[in-house]
Amino acid sequence: MTNKKKIFAIYKKGIHLGNEKGNEEIEAINNYITSAYVKEFIDDKEFTSLYTATIAVKGFHY
Repeated sequence: MTNKKKIFAIYKKGIHLGNEKGNEEIEAINNYITSAYVKEFIDDKEFTSLYTATIAVKGFHY
């Protein structure tokens, strides 16, 4: 059985940066950080705490 990933809207300090797929918010944030070429900061809790994720709304976020 495959687990269908959700699309999350990624925010940093309240600014919408884009969308990313994941099974949960933290996975989507980590995927976004990795794709934004700042993977070296993925274990930095202070850096990652700047990001939030919510379920993306079709017609609004994408």
